[in-house]
Amino acid sequence: MKKYVLIISICFMLIIAAIFYCLWVFNPRAIFERKVNYKLPDSAEIINKSYSFNYDSLEMKIRFNNDDYSKVVDGIENFAQENLNKMRIDNNEEMFNCRTFCKWWDEEKEEAIFAYDAYKQGRWGAKTRTVAVLITQSDEGQYFLHIYY
Repeated sequence: MKKYVLIISICFMLIIAAIFYCLWVFNPRAIFERKVNYKLPDSAEIINKSYSFNYDSLEMKIRFNNDDYSKVVDGIENFAQENLNKMRIDNNEEMFNCRTFCKWWDEEKEEAIFAYDAYKQGRWGAKTRTVAVLITQSDEGQYFLHIYY
């Protein structure tokens, strides 16, 4: 009887551990933090998200307030220094990656403030991926971080 209780207990603990692992692996904040190496402020709210495990592809739209503006900009600029190219905002050609890949950007209501892009090696080595990061401000004064990675 003790043997069965022990086996059932071990199975139960493994199931609980697997659930917590999956919650961590597929948690949008955790994915963002792993990719960008930056922890979002607690007040930042994920508006839209999409993640493909097979392609390790993340797309997010995050709302943050004026108090967190400098923290978010500093975090993204630290990430961008090593990984991304800064784009000029007023040149439509250079904004191509943001317009194409940041599909939740409402260009009529949100003004671009900072934009970065890069072409990086994909998860499986052979495929190149596009990275686009965009910080916008809406007509109402709200800030948004768009990321496609």
